[in-house]
Amino acid sequence: MKRLLLLSTLLVVLFGCKKPVEDWRTPYTGMFDFTCYWSQMVSTSNVWEERWQDTTYCSSVVELFDPNRLKIKFGERAFMNGNDTVFTMTVTPILENDGTLTFPREEYPSGGHNMFEGRFLSLDTIKIDFTYSLGIGGYDKYQVVGIRKQ
Repeated sequence: MKRLLLLSTLLVVLFGCKKPVEDWRTPYTGMFDFTCYWSQMVSTSNVWEERWQDTTYCSSVVELFDPNRLKIKFGERAFMNGNDTVFTMTVTPILENDGTLTFPREEYPSGGHNMFEGRFLSLDTIKIDFTYSLGIGGYDKYQVVGIRKQ
C-alpha cells in the first residue's frame, strides 16, 4: 500500500506539474494605445510636398495570429483599389525573433511608393511605417506608434 501511494505521488509530481510551454511571441502581445499619423505626399512641379491629413487614436489588443504572426489593429480605415479593399488598418505581419515585423509582398504590395516596415522597439513599443500609392502623382504616408497600456 505504501509503495502504491509513493508511486502515485511520484507520477503526479512527474506528469501533473508540467507547466504549459509558452509561445515565444507572448511577451509581444497585450493591450496597446496606438497613434496613427497620416499625411499625403503630393508631387507639384517635380517637388514633393507633404500635407498632413489626420491623427487617429486607437486602443486594441496585439494578439497571436498563427504560428509566426501577430494581429495588430491600429485603426478602422480601409484602403481601396477601385471597389476592392486592398488592406485595412489591421495587419498580420510575421514576427521575427529580434522583434522585426515582416510584411509578405503577397499581402502587402511593395515597390514604387508602396513600402511596409515595422518593429518592436521594446516589448512595450511598436513602430510601423508604411506608404501606399492609390494613384498617380502622390501617395499616403503613415507612421503608427503603439505603447503598451500599463
